[in-house]
Amino acid sequence: MLRLPTTELGNKMTLARRATATVVGEILKEGDSRLVEICLNSPRLREVAILQFINGASSKAETISMIARHPKWKLRPNLRLAILKNRRTPSIWFTLFLPQLRTPDVRNLLLSRRLNPAQKKLVQDELRKRGTGR
Repeated sequence: MLRLPTTELGNKMTLARRATATVVGEILKEGDSRLVEICLNSPRLREVAILQFINGASSKAETISMIARHPKWKLRPNLRLAILKNRRTPSIWFTLFLPQLRTPDVRNLLLSRRLNPAQKKLVQDELRKRGTGR
């Protein structure tokens, strides 16, 4: 693990495909979009590693969108909520994910301090559509 930051990109790509869940999670945390795609397709990657990545400093709009589009990971409720609580999440994911959330989850999302003003407005708009807006 200590040598991972100095490992060449090609070797990291191979590790992302073949390594243990812990190593794949560490590679994911680096946030390089070329590596994120490979990590997301790894059968060894665990949801908790993705949650840590989404909540970490290295996640970007591009990598968050990669997770939100991924056929396996986009269906996970905890990941959807984590994606929506990240201030770097592009607004399209609010448009797509909010209508599928339960009303209590949308209300809780509105209380999150992590949202930027534009995201907060999208959540408020969703609550208004449901007739439970503030």
